[in-house]
Amino acid sequence: MLDDSKSREQLLRELREAHRRIAELEQAEQDLAMIFQMSLDLVCIADINTATFLKINPAFQDVLGYSEADLLGRPFLEFIHPDDVAKTIEVIERELKAGRRVVHFENRYRAADGVYHHLEWTSHPKAEQGITFAVARDITDRIQAEKALRESEVRFKGLVEQSPFSIQIMDETGKTIQVNQEWERLWGATLDDLEKYNMLEDPQLAEVGILPFIKQAFAGESVVLPAVEYSAEKILGKGCTRWVQARAFPVRDEAGKIREVTLVHEDITDRKRVEEALRESEKRFRLLVQNSNDVIQILDRYGIPIYTSDQITRLLGYSPEELNGVSAFDGIHPDDLPMIRDTFAKGLQVPGAVRKAEYRYRHKNGNWVHLETIGSNLLHDPAVQGIVLNIRDISERAKADQEQRKLQDQLQQAMKMEAVGRLAGGVAHDFNNLLTGISGNVQLALLDLKPNDPLAETLAEIGKAAESAGALTRQLLAFSRKQLIEPRVLDLNELISSMHKMLGRLIGEDIELRIILGEGLDAVKIDPGQFEQILVNLAINARDAMPDGGNLLIETAGVELDEEYCRAHSYPRAGKCVMLAVSDTGFGMSEETKAHLFEPFFTTKEKGKGTGLGLATIYGAVKQAGGNIEVYSEEGRGTTFKIYLPRIEEKAEKLERDGLPREIPGGDETVFLVEDEELVRKLAIKVLKRLGYKTLHADSGGDALVIAEQYPAPIHLLLTDVVMPGINGRQLAERFAKIHPETRVLFSSGYTEDIIAHHGMIDKGLHFIGKPYAPRALAKAIRKVLDETASPEADNGNKAGEP
Repeated sequence: MLDDSKSREQLLRELREAHRRIAELEQAEQDLAMIFQMSLDLVCIADINTATFLKINPAFQDVLGYSEADLLGRPFLEFIHPDDVAKTIEVIERELKAGRRVVHFENRYRAADGVYHHLEWTSHPKAEQGITFAVARDITDRIQAEKALRESEVRFKGLVEQSPFSIQIMDETGKTIQVNQEWERLWGATLDDLEKYNMLEDPQLAEVGILPFIKQAFAGESVVLPAVEYSAEKILGKGCTRWVQARAFPVRDEAGKIREVTLVHEDITDRKRVEEALRESEKRFRLLVQNSNDVIQILDRYGIPIYTSDQITRLLGYSPEELNGVSAFDGIHPDDLPMIRDTFAKGLQVPGAVRKAEYRYRHKNGNWVHLETIGSNLLHDPAVQGIVLNIRDISERAKADQEQRKLQDQLQQAMKMEAVGRLAGGVAHDFNNLLTGISGNVQLALLDLKPNDPLAETLAEIGKAAESAGALTRQLLAFSRKQLIEPRVLDLNELISSMHKMLGRLIGEDIELRIILGEGLDAVKIDPGQFEQILVNLAINARDAMPDGGNLLIETAGVELDEEYCRAHSYPRAGKCVMLAVSDTGFGMSEETKAHLFEPFFTTKEKGKGTGLGLATIYGAVKQAGGNIEVYSEEGRGTTFKIYLPRIEEKAEKLERDGLPREIPGGDETVFLVEDEELVRKLAIKVLKRLGYKTLHADSGGDALVIAEQYPAPIHLLLTDVVMPGINGRQLAERFAKIHPETRVLFSSGYTEDIIAHHGMIDKGLHFIGKPYAPRALAKAIRKVLDETASPEADNGNKAGEP
């Protein structure tokens, strides 16, 4: 019984265990059925022999849109994409029917809406039962994402390869894993050349200072690298040198870990060259502007300076800052402003127009500066957008132009004076021949008359008239500078002192005469008679300008004229001079009067009180002495004449006054007279015969030579006119000497044409008597030549033909 009891208990335990296990199996089956039903993946049981679905879970409807009724009992191959059917049958036959598990098998199933879904299958076959348990996951999104990624990678690769920028991709260790074609072109290398290259260990990057920026990118920052010049050849042994500007940025994986660093280079070599060329150009332009004598200024369309070069300070005294922003018209001279505004307005109307203007601008010190400006309208030029002015100082040129106009006026005046002088000289020459005949015959007639003869008084009056006419011709010759002179080295102080009393009588008691003589005065070279004529004429003019009395001041001083002063006053040479100044307190003169002051026959005196030759005579005499004359005068404020004579480094001669001759000297020598003017010739023959000389005569040089050749006796003196038709006086003397070498020569003429003199001065050793001459003067001149001691110096001038 006990045994049976134990058996029952054990049986009960086994039954209870069996119930429990059945309950667990039922629960497990329920759990599996729940999982089957609730799974998001597609779960099914399929017959591998008939290729039909035996059971499917709801996910099939959720994913593909089919119900159990749509799928159970139907061949699942008809839902598979035609391109995937073959590989699906192959997997069933080869793997599943052989009882082998299949994982990650992919094919495409058509959904109820006709769209194919990508499914990834895992199958567990029960070959002996002819079924398989299978789970599928819809990977359509992943497939599309992978496809999109592949397409993106293709596009990216294309973009990288076709990019105009050089692209270099490094892995997280700094090793280059990819470069594009532009990189290869830029650096002249390939990816293979970078096999041993590591960017993080590049010494050149450290040297140029960009390695820290690259390390920042490897640390996870996107950075812009400074522009550098990099040489691939230094690192790789090949390639080229380029200026580049680069950007570096990290590329992270899905976990956020840095997987790559991409470096994008922009080749800026050409830009750097352009920038360098531009810098050099700007440097040259800046140096050009800074070292230019001209000022460069840029104005806006309203005439406001927006740039002014530093030269403005040298030119006008202002700093550029003082002028920039201030109207450029503000400093222009009021008389020039309308013209400048008009020029500016016209230039604005034409882009690219170039205008030139001259005007005056006020210097910072208040003076006016003459400027020349060339303006170019570059408002249309984007690089300038302004009106560019090139400004230069033309004050010196303006002054030179003014001086040139003054010189032109002086030249015209000189030419006018020269023309009048030639006319006056020619008239005086012909008049002198007439006066020689008149005055000479009057004097001979007086010698023949008794002192109480009633004709003597009449002849004396004729003689006085002839003397007055002779004085007039001498003035004409002095003005024309054709008067023959004998300059001597003189002390002006001594000469003026000797004239003191005479000048006092000349000007009268109503005028106070003061003479101030400079000390240590240098000597000058001038004809004493001419100087006396200059001083007397100036004194007479001063007297006539002070009818109610006044002051006359005569001064001398030593002065030195510099080059600038001489240029301004048209003086031929600079240097030390002796100045004579004659000043009065008379009426003074207007500018119009001063303009004609030295013209012959110009006078402001009443009719009959002046010939108009006084100042003309002074002008000619001063010029003949190599000097210059100036006049300073204002109406109502008197007049000052200043005469500058070149100083002579010689000792002044002592003045000697000739006494009056008591008788007319004569002789018995043979004198040959050659004179083409009949009136003068007849007078001279009378005088020579009256003086006791044996006389030969001819009216031309040719006739004189014929007579001389036929005359066997000595001829002691040849008295010949200088200016004659055919053979002139000097030529006659030279040829005469070959026939009669013993003959001495005395020349005569109304004026000189540089035939026997240089610039109106008698050559040393030559003898000359000017026309008109009196019988007494002729007699004295002849006797002087004949009586000269036969010294070597005298012989050089006394013998005919010897200059």
